[in-house]
Amino acid sequence: NHLLWLQNTSPESAKVSALIWEGNDCKKVDMSVLEISGIIMSRVNAYQQGVGYQMLGNVITIGLAFLPFLYRLFHTDNMEQLCSISLKELLHIFCGAPASIPVIVLSTINFLERLCLTWMFFFMMCVAERTYKQRFLFAKLFSHITSARKARKYEIPHFRLKKVENIKIWLSLRSYLKRRGPQRSVDVVVSSIFLLALSIAFICCAQVLKGHKTFLNAAYNWEFLIWEAALLLFLLRLASLGSETNKKYSNISILLTEQINLYLKMEKKPNKKEQLSLVNNVLKLSTKLLKELDTPFRLYGLTMNPLIYNITRVVILSAVSGVISDLLGFNIRVSITPL
Repeated sequence: NHLLWLQNTSPESAKVSALIWEGNDCKKVDMSVLEISGIIMSRVNAYQQGVGYQMLGNVITIGLAFLPFLYRLFHTDNMEQLCSISLKELLHIFCGAPASIPVIVLSTINFLERLCLTWMFFFMMCVAERTYKQRFLFAKLFSHITSARKARKYEIPHFRLKKVENIKIWLSLRSYLKRRGPQRSVDVVVSSIFLLALSIAFICCAQVLKGHKTFLNAAYNWEFLIWEAALLLFLLRLASLGSETNKKYSNISILLTEQINLYLKMEKKPNKKEQLSLVNNVLKLSTKLLKELDTPFRLYGLTMNPLIYNITRVVILSAVSGVISDLLGFNIRVSITPL
């Protein structure tokens, strides 16, 4: 949205002469920003996304729902006679108390609440992962527009940045695609995941400092570890997709390649040197502008606030250094430089 001012006309009226392939046939069509973005969106929507993280979330959800029962089951006195355990004893282990109708009903409700709430949380994380994947696909197809070979491979329009109007269309298309899909809601979900992972990491560090030999003797510590591992897996995936998306949108090599093509064209057509020099100057300014707008991938909310970021960093690093010092037997000081 920082680049819409570069286009004097609306996205509907400004058009660029682009090449588009229909099988082995190639034709030149005048297309607007909305028409090009519509083709890119249709290609992204036709992409079959994997269900690996959704299945992972379902497995972790079932595991967390059955965790109290499994913990009590594997800590029973008659572990050797586990195969011959009776139904009454199994209900006693499931409820954590002598089996009766009220206790069984209450334990069943508790189990269903854990299952549903955990599934809803992991479902939101899967939605965030799918949205980040769509953003990455938008950025990937956008970066292929100026390459004829890749544009033909992915069946998207192709045009070169050899005119000022083409550069304006390219920048407007970049801005338009970056704002597609849910933005703030998904970023808030990712920020909540990040905050929850930091909170659980701090609690685990405090529990280890309290007694690392008895850390795994409590069921809630096992649950904290499972939650932390699952959240870190999703955060690594989201951070990877976010950083790759930023790299695709901030790929300066595309503009540098177009500048080289312009220099080569100046040698072949000296009579158009003045016009091509103007386009080259606009490309240079566009390169500087993208460098100014280029920022590393950040989780929304927390890292945008320097005070909260520094406080969180101090607390987490202090807890981690305390855990390492307690496990290794000697003190480790972590240098923390505020931003």
